This record gives sequence, structure tokens and C-alpha cells, in this order.
Amino acid sequence: MSFGGSAAAANSSLKNNKRERSSQLDRYQKLTGSTYGSKVNSKNISKEELEKFSLAFQEKQKATRKKQLIAFGIITLVILAITIYFLFYFDAGCLICYSNM
Repeated sequence: MSFGGSAAAANSSLKNNKRERSSQLDRYQKLTGSTYGSKVNSKNISKEELEKFSLAFQEKQKATRKKQLIAFGIITLVILAITIYFLFYFDAGCLICYSNM
């Protein structure tokens, strides 16, 4: 029955003592001095600039996706070639013959 007063006091104490937390981006910028990835207030940007930024970002994403797809394809082909070699062309019997000598 007397829980309400102590819980309210604990909550207000926690609220008053809460520290200001910085975001991970803020900490990174503070450590490195980098402006890459800095936040942009989109409300102050004109529609033309926002559209230009959007198109540039989409082009960058397409290029990144294309590079990833090419890399994934090359890795897949190499693994497939190695698998086919070991399945059809590698003679495991020779290893058994030489190991018994």
C-alpha cells in the first residue's frame, strides 16, 4: 500500500540523474574528426538538392550492388570449378595407393 510514494521517488531520482548519451556517429566524429556520414537536416534543403542527392545515392547503391554481385559470382564460379574438379577429375585412388607404400 505504501509502494506508490517510494516508486515515484525512485523514478524521479532516475529521471533527474539521467546522463546525456551521445550517438555512435557523434563519438566517431569526435574521435576521427570525420564529417563523413554527418546528419543533414532535410527540412532546410530545397527539393532540387534533395532530388539530386537522392539520385546520387541511388547511383552509388547500384554501383555497390553491381560490385557485390560480380564478386559473389566470381567466388561462386571458383567454388563450383573446384567442386567439379574433385568430383569428376581428381583420382582419389592414387592417394590410397601411395599411402600404403
